Amino acid sequence: MRTLIAIAALARCLTGEAFACSISIESGGQMKLAGDYQTLGSEVSGGSPARVLTALALLESAHIDVTPPTLVGTGSGYDSSQQIVDYAYSADVLGLVHVASQNYTTAPSTFATGVLGSVTVTVTLHNRIRNTRGFPYGTYQTQQVVTCRP
Repeated sequence: MRTLIAIAALARCLTGEAFACSISIESGGQMKLAGDYQTLGSEVSGGSPARVLTALALLESAHIDVTPPTLVGTGSGYDSSQQIVDYAYSADVLGLVHVASQNYTTAPSTFATGVLGSVTVTVTLHNRIRNTRGFPYGTYQTQQVVTCRP
């Protein structure tokens, strides 16, 4: 295997009066190198997404903010001049009800959990790095911030 990559999903929660929210990282995810040697991604064969769990009190609506990933680790000699680092996600309540989704983007994103809130919202994050200059051998790592607010 030429390159193995972990997605580090950072989580934090902003709390206000009468608002309760907790965020935990279920899994960090892993990106794999595609056969064209120009894409590292969690949706490439053998990769896996990061999963973040957001627990909300019943009858509370919340907004979940997701920042674009930042590349925080690369192989020696990596040329970032042609790179695009982007992400996509889907969010579900207890694995049963779809709440939101985002196609691949480089921009921050926000979604509302709904008027009634949810006990648990699982956000499945896919990260991808595309670079026409390829990827020298090494460990590559991305980092994202997921925030919960009223």
